[in-house]
Amino acid sequence: MPPISASFARLLKATPPAVYFAPGSTFFTRCLDLPEEIDPSEVGGFVELSLEDLSPFATEQLYDGYVVAETRDAVFVYAAYRRRFAAETTRDWADQAFVVPDFLPLLGSTFAEDTSVFLETGGEQTVMAFPAGRSVPTELISRPIPDTDDEAKLATWREEVRSAALERGLVHGTEEQWTGTWSVRETTGSLVFRLKGEETVEADEV
Repeated sequence: MPPISASFARLLKATPPAVYFAPGSTFFTRCLDLPEEIDPSEVGGFVELSLEDLSPFATEQLYDGYVVAETRDAVFVYAAYRRRFAAETTRDWADQAFVVPDFLPLLGSTFAEDTSVFLETGGEQTVMAFPAGRSVPTELISRPIPDTDDEAKLATWREEVRSAALERGLVHGTEEQWTGTWSVRETTGSLVFRLKGEETVEADEV
């Protein structure tokens, strides 16, 4: 089974790359300050120790990963309890090159001003708060979108999610709405994610 990880150094041969996007709402997330003196090779150990303090579950019971900010002063950590995923779901992961949260392609994005991103993809809505020039969000929330065609109910639900995000300080500055389905291609040793919707948006290479 492939790890849930933000490290894409090992690219498996797949056309297009086989990537499974796990629902963002199954993960808990934290943005942690990185000590100035920490060496890049020590970040993984720092994350593991932090998860031991943050999670009620042992680290071996988690799927987890992280993304380091370009400024190297913070690391965004995400983890999910393994039992939150049905056996029939994880059974198919052996055929995937990577398994990642559906919000992962936006980690690494930077914006010129404080920006709140509302992402709808894979039946989930995620709200992320990006400080100006910071390549990882300070916080995010993710919720499953109700299974209904009633646009009035969906509008009410979206406003409830926005209100929850507002209460947690995730909504400030510019607001951007991204909606669509992720596609993936491999180029020059990296994975490039594109959100295909009414307007195609290309996320940063990872």
